[in-house]
Amino acid sequence: MAGIGSTLRQRIGGQRTANGSSRSTTDSATITDDGVDVTLPVESFDLIVRVSISTFRENASWVRKAFTQRGWHCESDATVGPEVLGPAEQELDSHWLVDVPVRGSRAGAESEALLRVQRAVKPSGRLVDIRGAWALSPNGVSAFDYRVYELPPAGRSRMMRLITGWETWAGLRDNGEVLHSYSDQHALLEARRRALMRNGPERPERWGVRRSALSSKNLLYPHKSLYRIRKSEADVVRLTAAASVEFLCVSAAAPWWRHHALGVVGLLAFAVLYCLPVMPLVTLTFPDSSRNSNIRFACAGSALATLLGVMFGLSERQAGPRYTLVMAGFMVVGYGLYQLVRTSSVGKVVLWATPVLISLAPPLAEQIGRLSNWSYLGQFGMSPNDVELSSYAQLQPVGLPLLAGVGACLVTAAAVGLAKRFHIDLGWPFLIFFLVIYSLVVVEVALNDGQHAGEKALQQATAQQLPHDYHGIAAEAVCVYPMTGSLPIHGAPLQLRTPMLTFDSQAAQVALWNPRSSQVTRVLGNEVSLIATRGLAGECPINPGGSSAR
Repeated sequence: MAGIGSTLRQRIGGQRTANGSSRSTTDSATITDDGVDVTLPVESFDLIVRVSISTFRENASWVRKAFTQRGWHCESDATVGPEVLGPAEQELDSHWLVDVPVRGSRAGAESEALLRVQRAVKPSGRLVDIRGAWALSPNGVSAFDYRVYELPPAGRSRMMRLITGWETWAGLRDNGEVLHSYSDQHALLEARRRALMRNGPERPERWGVRRSALSSKNLLYPHKSLYRIRKSEADVVRLTAAASVEFLCVSAAAPWWRHHALGVVGLLAFAVLYCLPVMPLVTLTFPDSSRNSNIRFACAGSALATLLGVMFGLSERQAGPRYTLVMAGFMVVGYGLYQLVRTSSVGKVVLWATPVLISLAPPLAEQIGRLSNWSYLGQFGMSPNDVELSSYAQLQPVGLPLLAGVGACLVTAAAVGLAKRFHIDLGWPFLIFFLVIYSLVVVEVALNDGQHAGEKALQQATAQQLPHDYHGIAAEAVCVYPMTGSLPIHGAPLQLRTPMLTFDSQAAQVALWNPRSSQVTRVLGNEVSLIATRGLAGECPINPGGSSAR
């Protein structure tokens, strides 16, 4: 883009307005030489929705200030006359058009803009009649990042021009000023307007405006206004073609994945086949500077999902389409989370993480671990009260339930983000549903984890084998020898010749499980002598001999 010479009076940092207050270049409004308050586009957005409002003339200045402080362009609407006003609107003599930047899809954007305008004027209590809203173009107006850079001196050699071209492409000649505009023409006009401002940013003598790297002029086509809009129909065709090529490559490369000798070759061949038709399409057609980069994100996410699916399929000696679908699901969740973060404030994002933060409290985490231990010991007819565990041991089973709960939270939050993408605000009551889902998933996974491990341990014990340790709960095989003539017992009769299984031989009341009858006997620890044995097979000797006793 051609550079335009300019002379500026003041540096970009610490500039002052006409009333003497400090204002940075990221403020939404700036005072120009002619005294007109101009709104600068500083917010990234996907759509511009124009809202028509009417109010009383004495409220006009306040209403305009309320909108411009939010970075919304506001201009008078001279086309509204008494003939288009209703009976209740005849007294409203000030009419305005407000451009509201909206993030999200085209569907429902007008409702989102109307809601934002209502929230902007509600604190004042002034009467503002909202007459309607419409998007500035049928397919949506996209914002692009433009950067001001220093033009190189004229008359340089071809090699130096090539080097400076690379420097410009990499952003090494940028002066730090960024413009959010809708087209090349609009960005140039905005840069010229800033150059004529009394307190505009400082620029070199020769400067130009450029779009970021990987931009493509094929993405845009001229419109009757200053805007350039997306060719959304062509985007759909490109995305369909990219997905078709991707899964065709997946199916063609599947036989290679079953053989480790050719697995690497197949993976490399797949990468080449995939990158040839898809990656140039992504890099040349969908620029990084685009704020409405859903198609580019879908292509990149689809590529990553496919490559991860191939890698998992290679490691499992299986074809990878199933893993590709799983990874594609992860990409959808990631896209939903991205939409949630970009359309919500930091406080709301932290609010969504509240259930996870609460569950990390040690008392609550211990109760989650106690659920897993209860489900595990319940397979042997025991309870956590029969085993004395330290706080650290009780926290060991917490990892998997919390991880599953976080996964459920992320999926739910992704659904919220996708809803916000289409301007559906579920509101704070949805947090209750969010908390219920998290609690149910954590409890269910904790119980299932303990039950699955307990069933496996029960099978081993029934086969007269010692079960493996479960998060600090270690099984022991012992022979029981009464120390008194009358031994009080609770539960099933005690079989003295049968090796018994216990999970805590040092407890005050020892719970003993009989592998032959699958029954539990509880005895006082100070009334018996427990001698460790190698396993549950065989019989206990009548005399303990020289074995180590409890």
